[in-house]
Amino acid sequence: MFIGREAELRSLQEDLSKDRPQLVRILGRRRVGKSELLHQLLRGTPGLLLVVPETDQATALETLAAQLSAQLRQNVGPYRSFSDLFDDLETRVPRLVVLDEFQHAMELGVGVESEIQLRWDRRWKEHGPNLILCGSSIGMMQRLVRGRAPLFGRVLHHLHLRPLPYAHAREFHEGLSEEDRIRRYAVFGGVPYYQSLSVGGTLEQAVRRTLLRPQGALVEEPERILTQEFREPARYHGILQRLAQNPQGLGDLETSLRVPKGGLGWYLASLTRDVDLVRHEQPVLGKKRLGRYQLLDPFFRFYYRFVSERFDLVELGREDRLWELIEEGLESYVGRVFEDVVLQILAQAREVNGHVHRFDQIGRWWDRRGEEIDVVSAGPSEVWVGEVKWSDRDLGEDLVQRLLAKARLLPIPSPQAWRPFIVSRGELSRAAQALLERKGGFWLDLVGLQRLMAEQRRRERAGRS
Repeated sequence: MFIGREAELRSLQEDLSKDRPQLVRILGRRRVGKSELLHQLLRGTPGLLLVVPETDQATALETLAAQLSAQLRQNVGPYRSFSDLFDDLETRVPRLVVLDEFQHAMELGVGVESEIQLRWDRRWKEHGPNLILCGSSIGMMQRLVRGRAPLFGRVLHHLHLRPLPYAHAREFHEGLSEEDRIRRYAVFGGVPYYQSLSVGGTLEQAVRRTLLRPQGALVEEPERILTQEFREPARYHGILQRLAQNPQGLGDLETSLRVPKGGLGWYLASLTRDVDLVRHEQPVLGKKRLGRYQLLDPFFRFYYRFVSERFDLVELGREDRLWELIEEGLESYVGRVFEDVVLQILAQAREVNGHVHRFDQIGRWWDRRGEEIDVVSAGPSEVWVGEVKWSDRDLGEDLVQRLLAKARLLPIPSPQAWRPFIVSRGELSRAAQALLERKGGFWLDLVGLQRLMAEQRRRERAGRS
């Protein structure tokens, strides 16, 4: 199922429509949708797709020869080296060659990158095919073009495929209510493969069949990703375990993991840069030194919060008990993800309830005393200050009064106005709505969020930012 990659597909098509051959790098972690994007590209652009297997060189070349034979409908090979394969491709000069899972060729240590560099410099950049190098080991694919790497300066087009935002991921579940779509996203996140496994049945059924049984398709997925990317996965597991509970500052993380000061910098940088799992965020209009790390990916957050520490129950086949434990904390967990969903949607919104939305920063605010505001959108002329509520209780005037009190803690420069707002799953009382309006604010429910996402998708499909 091809969902939410229209902009990436257009970008690739534009790159490959140029007069001279293009060298393109595509990277993104496992299951994020790279292969489906390539298949969509090849539907409209004739070319060859070669998937490098994870094996020894002789077997890899034999497999690649078989793939090429099937696509050309004629026997090719045998190839004794990648140089032989490239010699054959050079005589055929196809319009496009895609080398998928390219990190497996790099892992063989036979100098494939140098071979491509020599051919690109000698001939291919003028008379060769368009060449796409695609891989799911983000770290290796990033090293492909760094510093003294053979292809440094030659790859001019880069596409980093990241998990889908909620506005796209929800399209996997057209028949569900918005509430249930948000719950699916809170568990399975924005990776298309994970979402595809969750389609059909109830959320409980989807979680049970993928995560709570020893044979579940996703029960070992975090382990696979961390083992593929890192030599010391245990340390990364520990970090993710703690961030799944709550965002934490560096000092708190070091203390809880009993690591000397400065001992986690490398690991956190890798989780941020190499696998798109963690982000360092600072409070909008707050003090930078209060910055903290947040586990971004909802699937990893769910896994490390509810499954990882109770994995013995999975191995013992006690999925009923494990689901009971998950159910106890599920709605509270979904509420935190709902905040992220709202931030994503507002970050793309140009107008909300008749108010033009211009901002330079958007995110959360917090201080040392534990006060926190769910959404702060700071623009040149006004600051929007918002509370996000997944619960459908206590949605009256008191909620608005608490928001107004917290908003006064923000260091908003005097020329700027501030606009309060509430986003909620449940109904906001009429008295609360009236109070918001008197303060120049507004209320958004799930229907309002749907309208914003629909407008966003119309712009994207029309090719407008």
